[in-house]
Parts: sequence; structure tokens; C-alpha cells
Amino acid sequence: MKIKTKGFTLVEMLIGTALLLMLVVAIYGGFVSVINLLQLSGYKTVASQLTTEYLELARNLAYADVGLIGGVPAGLLERVQTVSRNDQDYTVTYTIRNIDDPFDGTIGGSPNDLTPADYKLVEVTVECPLCQDFLPVTVTGTIAPQGLELTTNNGALFVKVFDANGDPVSGAAVNIVNNSVTPTIDINEITNNDGIFQLVDTPPSNLSYHIDTAKSGYSSSRTYEADELGGATPVLPPATVATGTVTQISFAIDLLGILSIETVTPTCAAIGNLSFSGRGNKLIGTNPDVYKTVKTGSTDGAGQKVYSDLEWDTYDFTIDSLTYDLAGTLPLLPLSLSPGANQTLKFVLMPSAPNSLMVVVKDAISGLPLPDAEVTLSRNGSLVDTQTTNQGFFTQTDWSGGAGQDLWSVANRYYSDDGNVDTLSSPGEIKLKNDLGVYVSAGQLTSSIFDTGATSTVFYDLNFEPHDQATSTGASPVKLQLAAGNDPATTTWNFVGPDGTAGTYYDAANSSVAGSLDDNRYIRYRVYLTTADTAQTPNVAGVSLTYSSACTPYGQALFQGLSLDNYELEISKTGYQVATESINLTDDDSVVNITLSPL
Repeated sequence: MKIKTKGFTLVEMLIGTALLLMLVVAIYGGFVSVINLLQLSGYKTVASQLTTEYLELARNLAYADVGLIGGVPAGLLERVQTVSRNDQDYTVTYTIRNIDDPFDGTIGGSPNDLTPADYKLVEVTVECPLCQDFLPVTVTGTIAPQGLELTTNNGALFVKVFDANGDPVSGAAVNIVNNSVTPTIDINEITNNDGIFQLVDTPPSNLSYHIDTAKSGYSSSRTYEADELGGATPVLPPATVATGTVTQISFAIDLLGILSIETVTPTCAAIGNLSFSGRGNKLIGTNPDVYKTVKTGSTDGAGQKVYSDLEWDTYDFTIDSLTYDLAGTLPLLPLSLSPGANQTLKFVLMPSAPNSLMVVVKDAISGLPLPDAEVTLSRNGSLVDTQTTNQGFFTQTDWSGGAGQDLWSVANRYYSDDGNVDTLSSPGEIKLKNDLGVYVSAGQLTSSIFDTGATSTVFYDLNFEPHDQATSTGASPVKLQLAAGNDPATTTWNFVGPDGTAGTYYDAANSSVAGSLDDNRYIRYRVYLTTADTAQTPNVAGVSLTYSSACTPYGQALFQGLSLDNYELEISKTGYQVATESINLTDDDSVVNITLSPL
């Protein structure tokens, strides 16, 4: 009898092999994970042993020797050491500080503690740079003198770091160097949550403590010697510490901003390889003035130059060109760069013609560029030329005409409100509604629709006045949002803040308009008022929005091909007093600023 045996098919063999492979990979992955966990546990055990070992090392020193080489308190310990255990390198870092315990008073306080170094705080941190998934291990202890405190005749140095709004900057790096004392001092620390680093029991020294403050992504600030500034008087000289006193020195740093400089024609065509120069307004020295930020450069072939690390400041720039005349800038100079802002400065240029005159027309109250101002240039009573400045900004300072106006035409009207605002009791102000002496807690008003006249519109800043509000009304009692579109009849008005979302708002600290609103012809704003104190109301007395259409400078007019001679300017605009100015044109390229006062 013939017996048949049945084997496995190729498909069954492949499936079986795949399942076996998956099982092996899973087992191997689990094995590797266990090995890694055991290895990490070993690293942590060694690190814990090192923290204990090095803390005890400090405790076994004489109290006077517990300190850092080149630090305050001075001592015998190195701040950073590399230690090898089981063929693995670990980094051991000491942080040692004198502590002024308030139990017996504090230096400069009441009572004044003339021996402020009550005990020492010792912190040991161990890191393993090459160990995967390893977190630093830190242990802290205190070391006190065996006997009574001794008078050291030292003082204290407090370094305070704050931002552009005056708020403390925590985690800022502080470097303090003094080569005039023995032993010399070279300290690297960070500020606490209050933006302060306190150096207690500091040796007295006159104008010798050099201090530098910085933080990743932030600007920096430091002290300067006169010889660094060519003999000018430093605004922040090295600090002095006197016996028994506290010296506090403050530094302002904040997020770095980005400024993109573009050189273009009035039709937005790029002009490449043009040189420029500029500077900020902040001084680091006086007599003579020494500016903190000075820039010189040139645009690339595409007419662009980007500065990605500029400190917040007010900047002024000039174009250095013999082949082009400046027709204006967008926005108007000087330019205020806010912390962390990303702004673009456009130089609008025209082919050079002999003896040009640029006239900048501004509102005398707000300082904003004026649209639709007629600028007439005459010589010896004869008309030379007349130009009109373009639209530069919308502003509204009165809402007493009431609601119901969709498209903006009457200056004192608006579109709608929620019934919780008052625009009548104090014409020229928006306030919360008052009911029997009690203000409602919140209200909002929506403006009419403003027409910029073109779809190729770039919006710059949304501002309101006044910025100062009663403290009791709470944080940001006045906030605004914007909505834009290209058809007032069909647009869905989605109001957004400076990041382009509905969850953020424009306030006193955030005025740069979201780029997502650009390229829209129509725009409107919404005001939100809130108060935490029903006995007080925030108020809005003015809202203004600056913008430009494509590459047309606003509030500016350029006259070219003039003779070097005496001229008369007359500037007029509806609702403003006429301004006249005599000009003696002696330079090839001249700029004159004119302010118009409202009637």
C-alpha cells in the first residue's frame, strides 16, 4: 500500500518564519530595554553616591575654606569637576552661596545685619553627559560656623534682571568678575524667580565688579569701562560694593527681534546690492554718546537683508546710494522694534534726480503719518509742484454718534455694541455702562468697516489710548481684535489677535497686526472692556491703525529735480490747520518733517 505524506506549502513556511521573526524581535527589544533600565539604574546609583561624597567633602573642610575658587564665598573647591567611575565620566558641579537669614535681620534691612553671612548653602549636582536618558541628580545641604558670626566688613551685591515691561527675568545668566580683590572673583550664576541674584558677604571694591547678564534668545546687558567706550562716561559702570551696605544694579534684557530690510521701487520691484547704515536709540555711554546697536550692511541681489538678533529699541536707518533717491519708508522711520517682534522695513526708492526734497507729514497729536495731505512747493511765489500723501492711518476718537453704521463714513459712529458700553456720557470715550453707581464687568463695541482703497494692503500697528488704566480694573482691561476681508457684503468677520487666532488680543504691549490680515481691502476692529472693580471702568479715547498699500509710502511726498534755492512749503488737509515752512535747499537730498494740528 502506498502512503502519501503532506508537507508545508511555501506560503505557510513564509508566514511561520515571519511570526517567529516577530517573536524574536519582541523578545530582543524587551531584553535591550531591561539592560538599558539596569544600566540607567547603575548610573543613578553612582551619581547619588557622588553627590553624598562631594557634599561630605565640603562639610569636612574648615568653615572658612567652604567656597569656590574665584567665587564668593571664596574657598578651596573647584566649581566644576570631571570624575570617572566604572569607566564612565560624570560632571560634578558645586554651587555655594552665603545665606543672610532674616532671623537676626538682613543687610540693609531693619534691623541691619552687619554680619550677613549666617551660614552657607552647598548644592552638588552630578550629570552624566554620555548616559542615555540620564537626568541630573542634585543634593543640597547647609554648613554653619561652629562659633559666633564674625564681622567681615564685607557688603552685598544684588543683581536684578528685568524685561521691557519691567517684569523679572528668571533663569538669566549672571557673570560677575573682579580682578581687583584677592582672591580674584569670577562667578557664573542664574537669577531666581524674582529675577535677582544675591551675592552676600561680598568684598568691598570700588568700580571693580564687572557684570554681564544674558539669556538664550534674549538680548544681553553689561557694565562698561570708560576706556571700552573711547573715554565716554558709561551708563552702567562697574559696580561698587561698600562695607555693610547693599549695592543693587539692574539690567534690562528681553526677547530678540527680527528685522527684514528690503530695497524696492514704488511698484515693489526689488533693488539689490544697496548699502545702508543705522543705529538704535539706546546709549551705553555719554559725553560723547555711544550707541549700543550700530548696523552697517547692504541688501543682497534680491534686495533683502535680515537681522535675526536685534534688541528691542527704536531704530533709524539711511540708504547710502548715489543712483537712487529715497521716496519713503514703510513703516515711517524711526521704527520701534518690540521684544520678539518680526518686522519688515521697506526702503522705497526712485532713480536719482538732482536735488531731491522729501516731505514727511504727521499728525501733531499722535505723531502718525497723515494721509491725503496736499503738499505745495513754491519758489519766489511761483508754483513748482503739488503732491498728495497717500493714506497712512485710520483713527477714531469719538463714538457718540451711536451704532448702526456699517461702512465708515461718519467719524463718530460705529457698527454695534452689546449694550454694556457707554459712548454718550463722556463724548470721545468708550466706557463700561454704569447702573446706579456700579459698572458692569464687561462690554464690547464693534467699529464700522474701514476701506483702505486697495487689496494689496499691509497692516502694521493697532494702537489705542490711553495705555494707563486704573490698577484695580485688573490685567489688560482694554483689549482689541481685528477682522478683514475683500467684500464688505459677503465677508464673515472673524476677529483675531496678533497671532492670527481668535484666542489672542491686541493690548498695550502687543500692537503689531497679524500678517494673516494683509492683502485685504476692508478692515474693522472690536474693543473689549473688562473690570475687576465695579467702582472703576477702563476707557478708550482713541483707536488708530497704520497701514500701507503695496509699496506706496504713507505720509510722505518726494520732490525731485530741484535747484539749490529757497522754497516755500504749504501743507493742508481737511480738518487741520494749514502749515507753512520756508526751506533753504542746500543739500542734494533733504528731508523735512511737518506736523499738522487739528482745527
